[in-house]
Amino acid sequence: MNSLKDKKIDNKNELMDSLEEVTNQLNEVRSHLRIETEQKDFNAFEIVKTTIKILDWKFKKHNIKLKLELDTSINLTHGSSQFKDIVLNLLDNAIDAVKETDNAQIGIKLEKKDKYGILSIMDNGFGIKTKDAKKIFNIFYSTKEQGNGIGLFIANKYAKEEFAGSLSFKSKKNSTTFTFKFLLA
Repeated sequence: MNSLKDKKIDNKNELMDSLEEVTNQLNEVRSHLRIETEQKDFNAFEIVKTTIKILDWKFKKHNIKLKLELDTSINLTHGSSQFKDIVLNLLDNAIDAVKETDNAQIGIKLEKKDKYGILSIMDNGFGIKTKDAKKIFNIFYSTKEQGNGIGLFIANKYAKEEFAGSLSFKSKKNSTTFTFKFLLA
């Protein structure tokens, strides 16, 4: 009887892994397409909240604790799809960084500073090696076994071109923070 239950659990995990792979492939195809910047207002908090909900199954699967500090009043006038892509990529990378660690934690902070909005994604994963740091935003460069090296390249491009901002990171052993700084309207 236990083996049947184990098979169901394995099948569920295989299904979730397959869904993750299909999602990654769709995101890769989507990122190759030129998507025109949308000209509609959106709330940054709502995008972050929705993205967290999309990834909730991964947080649960890997027992990741979230710490949220989110300003709910940041509104932008364009680029909701690109904003979501940036958030999704940064959170997905943070999950990959912590999923094999004990006491996995990801912090998400959304705030205003002067004329900028700032989204910081912090994790207590393995960190980014010095040799990888200079290449991390290069297209097709990945440190992941199954990575394609497109995610951070596209996120960085969107940060600069769509939001007149920047994407940067600080990393040391067991601590990495990616910071997306974007111009407020």
